[in-house]
Amino acid sequence: MCIIDDNKTSNFEFSKSQKLEVQRKMLLFENNLDNSIIDSGIIGGAEFEFYIHAFDPEHFDEELKALLDDLSHITDQDILCNPFKDFARSREYDKLIIKPDSSLRNYTYGLEITTPIVPIVHLPYYLDSILSLIQKKGYITDTSTGLHLHLSCPEKEGEYFDFLGLMLLLNQKGLYETWYSRPDYSRNVMNVLNCLNFESAASKKDEVGRGWCIIRPDCEDKKTHIEIRTMGGENYQRKYSEQIFPELHTILKSYIAVLNHDADEECDRLKAIQEQKVKTHSDEDQAKMYDTLAIIGVTQSQA
Repeated sequence: MCIIDDNKTSNFEFSKSQKLEVQRKMLLFENNLDNSIIDSGIIGGAEFEFYIHAFDPEHFDEELKALLDDLSHITDQDILCNPFKDFARSREYDKLIIKPDSSLRNYTYGLEITTPIVPIVHLPYYLDSILSLIQKKGYITDTSTGLHLHLSCPEKEGEYFDFLGLMLLLNQKGLYETWYSRPDYSRNVMNVLNCLNFESAASKKDEVGRGWCIIRPDCEDKKTHIEIRTMGGENYQRKYSEQIFPELHTILKSYIAVLNHDADEECDRLKAIQEQKVKTHSDEDQAKMYDTLAIIGVTQSQA
């Protein structure tokens, strides 16, 4: 372990034998996805928010050490850790990250684990392993905690990506309604697309880019990068088999259909329906909608 910055962020490195053992575990998950997904070139990662309920700083320190030991048997990459201060990742997306999250209440110790960015074939392994770990350790999840998915396809970055079409496609499949409401952390993007609930958007303007259930961060540089924030809430760590993996599979199939333009006709149909809904609202509400969509990562030309 070494300290890498002024915030006392620790970098943990593991032996080759430890990494090989993890890679053998990963192989067991490689048939969990359709071949079309495996061969798609998609990469992904996940963020897990939770609380360690510690009695005092010494107890928290013990819990953190135990967590790091457990994670060393889950990831084949280095771990960067600072439980008290956020730190610059320096685009080290090959690392597993442990850090605080500003959205988590501090009545107890709130942490976020961020996986390395991995080929999509390895994402189910990380999801299952870390969710199982959160459950085994008895960490706390509530309505303030989320599970966020990041997806990107570097092979398609130079092509047009119909993010608005994907948003409507996922809504058509009911994927914004399957989790308990987390209004401060994952508001339904359809409230924007339907020109509704702009009081919420106005009062949280600084947070609007991170508050909606689907966004496209860094859309200019990474046209295919999306973040799904619908999942999470109380006891989300118990829902991998019954809900998280099936929904991941559906999201990926829709994402690929949009990437490959196989869903163009259906997306155009959904956008035409949505356009008619929007026309029933005032010019002022429509202007608010376009302003908010720009922050989320949808340009006005797409709408």
